[in-house]
Amino acid sequence: KVPEDATILKELADHANKVTGTSNLGAAEKYADGMNNILFAGRYTVSDIRMFTDMFDPTLSNVSRKRAVSTLGLHLGTLYGSYLTWAMLNPDRAEINPNNANFMKIRVNDSTWIGPKLKGQWAIQTIAKIVEGYETSSKGVKTVYGEGYKARTKGDVLLHTLRGKLAPVPSIATDLAVGKDFTGK
Repeated sequence: KVPEDATILKELADHANKVTGTSNLGAAEKYADGMNNILFAGRYTVSDIRMFTDMFDPTLSNVSRKRAVSTLGLHLGTLYGSYLTWAMLNPDRAEINPNNANFMKIRVNDSTWIGPKLKGQWAIQTIAKIVEGYETSSKGVKTVYGEGYKARTKGDVLLHTLRGKLAPVPSIATDLAVGKDFTGK
């Protein structure tokens, strides 16, 4: 039997691997090669999700769950907190609404927005769009899901997000099957 301290150290090491995108996929590890053929950076995508879920994992010790909360808080506080502080000082050059296409970007001039994709940003944006039921384009056009002719639905948002996570070959195959690329053209 492994002593409790060694178990906690292993859990903490696993947590470090999870948040950097190099983690073991647990029971799904045997499918890792296939997943990497389907998803672009599958382990990193899984790590984005685990960043938000490990604190609720009942199989982890209290020490490991507290570390997960601490890591999430540090990440959100450092990266998102820095941006939000800048956004408060420059409200006309920032976008803090996760339903907006320019979320977490900086406006350089009247039409150009730049910004990094922060860890977990795609998950935050997808959840916000599904929960609130709308999105805003980079031009400021608001689209409410389910309203109007051929309206987008919350399911469309989820499928669009998943499609954006595809590896190149499955992405091209999907584009050919659907008759449109990822952007709808």
